[in-house]
Amino acid sequence: MDRKLSSLLSLCRRAGALVLGSEACEKVIRTRKALSVIVCGDASETTKKKFSQKAHFYKVPYNEASALTKDDLSSAVGVNNCAVAVITDINFSGRIMEFIANSGNGKTIESMVSVEVDKCLSKNQNIGYTI
Repeated sequence: MDRKLSSLLSLCRRAGALVLGSEACEKVIRTRKALSVIVCGDASETTKKKFSQKAHFYKVPYNEASALTKDDLSSAVGVNNCAVAVITDINFSGRIMEFIANSGNGKTIESMVSVEVDKCLSKNQNIGYTI
């Protein structure tokens, strides 16, 4: 995993804007507080399918990062055996998703939220995002 991505994920975790683990991530997506979903490339097909469907249903950007393994994510955020992460801050979400997309190591499913994030980031604006 790239050092910059690792640093971004670690900083996001310390800021309290990163939710980890399958059940906790599902809850955050259902309560519509999730701004993006990241699933590790070596996660099970069941996990990938479940979070892909949830992200599509709730219109949350989903990224299956093929270069990001469970071990990489776990070591970056300081937990054991983590395959799914949800970002709840708009600035972190935009930067991390942009980094994964630009590195060419992920499969991204766009949604209306990610288009809004891209517009705001290109204008360097902060928006009040209410769900």
